[in-house]
Amino acid sequence: MDNGFEGKRQIMAKNIFKEKLIEYGVNIDKIDANSPVILIGTLFSKDNEELAKELKEKQDKIVYCSALDDTFFHIKNYMRVKYEVGAEVGLLALLAKQLFEDSDLLCEKTKEYLDELDDGYLSAESNISEEEISKIAALIKNSSKCTLLFGEDIYNHPNTEELAGILSILVKYKNLHVSLLENLSHLSQKNSNHLPQIDELKSYDGTIVYLLPNQEEDKKLFGSAQFGIAAKIEDGDIVEMEIDGKRYKREFCLRDDAKGTVAILPLKESFEEYRFKKTKITKRVLNEQN
Repeated sequence: MDNGFEGKRQIMAKNIFKEKLIEYGVNIDKIDANSPVILIGTLFSKDNEELAKELKEKQDKIVYCSALDDTFFHIKNYMRVKYEVGAEVGLLALLAKQLFEDSDLLCEKTKEYLDELDDGYLSAESNISEEEISKIAALIKNSSKCTLLFGEDIYNHPNTEELAGILSILVKYKNLHVSLLENLSHLSQKNSNHLPQIDELKSYDGTIVYLLPNQEEDKKLFGSAQFGIAAKIEDGDIVEMEIDGKRYKREFCLRDDAKGTVAILPLKESFEEYRFKKTKITKRVLNEQN
């Protein structure tokens, strides 16, 4: 992804996820760039480019978990885990089941809770394989310290309650730490398990865009050929779309390095909500050249 939607980054004022972590007794640690990092829910090179470069220089064990691709990370021992939009709960639940299998670190109630989670359903709905989860669990087990680093996709996620609940279990694994891209630390005064009810993962079908706030460029929509086919648009088309009652008119720019069916919509303004949005392209006007 190029300078077409580079811009100044600002930390969003609201972070419901952090509030839930504190409420559920999950300590938020400072980021340690010298230990293996599992990135979850961020277009990292845009959310914190400086830290991304530091990790790339210092750390060769990075797992990038996201519904989006970030071509910034093409390094030795880099692992990519791509899941469905909104499926972070499934990822963490599957990781907890794998990590604590045959473990005596949990109380009987929590063990029973994990045993009863339907890993087949979670894997299918999240589009995450058992092999991928096993590799992440092995990285954690074989490291003296490993960090789950959460980005801004998670801060106002619709499932912050469930995410924090699963994390309150995961941090029972002593060498596993939780950090946020805000790079703040908060020592919780609580120490209790919250076992969230995971009935159904929300489905994000149809045409999905990823809102990227605080950007200088706000006249284009960046996406892959796969997205273009799904939306029935081509490179250079002027499209109109509606998101949460707001209408946007953009030029669709086909990216050769983009993959998947989620397009990126740069916005100049900031916002405090989940970044992935369903949209319907209601009008298509071809360029005069076409």
